[in-house]
Amino acid sequence: MILAGNSHYIWDLKRQWLDEAISSARAGDTSLKSIFRQPRSFSWEKEGPHTVDPTFAATKLGAYVLNILQDALGSGDDLVRMLEAAKAVDYRKEADALRRLESIPTLIILGGNESQKSIELAYEWHKMIPGSEFAVLPNSYHMATVASPEEWNKNVHDFLTRHNL
Repeated sequence: MILAGNSHYIWDLKRQWLDEAISSARAGDTSLKSIFRQPRSFSWEKEGPHTVDPTFAATKLGAYVLNILQDALGSGDDLVRMLEAAKAVDYRKEADALRRLESIPTLIILGGNESQKSIELAYEWHKMIPGSEFAVLPNSYHMATVASPEEWNKNVHDFLTRHNL
């Protein structure tokens, strides 16, 4: 099992970030600018880290990927429903089930430029799943699979190889 860039519950500042994105969507903002940065980890931060490496986003491929992302996320009521659903994420109640996954090889992998809180919660998740592996791709962002495919694929390939999968 490969878990990518996930946190197992929504912390207060992420909830606030989602609420702001919902308000923007309800007001008709279809630019999704509010989600091109990750939520803040700490109240003293002015803003969260970029969702996508700005250098990658400035390339033709990056612009193309961001357009696809914007289309996939939708707008209006569909976007609001998706963001509302994201606010409901809380896998803490599943901790016992996660502990039973020790027989299933599990890799938790995310970019090192995720919000500090996302990295902390992903590591907490790793500690809940016995025998899981934890990888942080130091030069990667939230969309590591797209912006850093070589690094991502190498980590996943090495994981699968170690487990004869």
